[in-house]
Amino acid sequence: MAKSHNALRKGYSSRAHRRETWFILAMLAIPFANFLVFWLWPNFRSITIAFEVPSIEGFTLYNFERFFDELASDVTGPQMWKMIDNSLILFVVSTVISLPIVLFISYILFKKIPGYKAFRVLFYLPAILGTTVMSQIFKSLLMTGGPLEKLLDALHIPIDDMTRFAGFLNAPDTGMLMVVIFVLWTGVGVNMIMFTGAMNRVPQEIFESARIDGVGFFREFFSIILPLIWPTVTTMIVFSMVGIFSNASLVLLLCPENTACCNVGYYILRYTLNANYTIRVEDTFCYPAAVGLIFTLVNVPLVFGVKKLCDRVSKNIEY
Repeated sequence: MAKSHNALRKGYSSRAHRRETWFILAMLAIPFANFLVFWLWPNFRSITIAFEVPSIEGFTLYNFERFFDELASDVTGPQMWKMIDNSLILFVVSTVISLPIVLFISYILFKKIPGYKAFRVLFYLPAILGTTVMSQIFKSLLMTGGPLEKLLDALHIPIDDMTRFAGFLNAPDTGMLMVVIFVLWTGVGVNMIMFTGAMNRVPQEIFESARIDGVGFFREFFSIILPLIWPTVTTMIVFSMVGIFSNASLVLLLCPENTACCNVGYYILRYTLNANYTIRVEDTFCYPAAVGLIFTLVNVPLVFGVKKLCDRVSKNIEY
């Protein structure tokens, strides 16, 4: 009887284990299929078509040669170098300038200064509304005859004719400056959520010990908070590095017609969107795929280099 009972129990356990295994496989099937269809295959195909041209059979480097020829050209070169500069400018603004500011503001709100709840809602508002809504609000402020133009006229600040005619976002001299201001304005919310969440995970015993030792406001920030949340800071820096040459949404939403604001991400997007309407055989998806591959090869070592540098700045502290 004991042997029969053990055999039944083992059989039941084996069937339960198989059901559990099949259930896990069924739940993983959909995300795995999504990974294959919407990530692996498009990325693999984007690499292969970079070496293709419809008018040329087989493997070719024509798209890469075309890019570097246009980059070195006296006609197209200045605009292409300008879009690279714009991508780097947006990275510097969002990471080197905005990130430290947001980090310190997060610390101030974490210390629960008077009115911190109201300030938190105020800073979170751009993240709550979303980039698309905020971009439309921003465009309405800067449009021709809009609030900013009326304010400058009331203050007797001169506005050149091109800016007055095209608007601040579409004028060549002011468009990129307005995009930078938008990045600073809307880049607070999401980063602040990440930083305040990391600060709230720090054990309160550490702050109590610091107060007993007479640690001040700034010393606590630089000697306690920053080292303890450095992995989160590193993650935000790396995420920003990844999007240096692929972020097209800002230009697309704010000033798609202003060539002075074009960055690498929007350059690739614009070529891709226009590929179906071109009359030139060379101007297909193959060329923007090659451009994207070139900047990916440039960006990958930069990302790993910055990640390694950030890891050397401060060790990952467990708490």
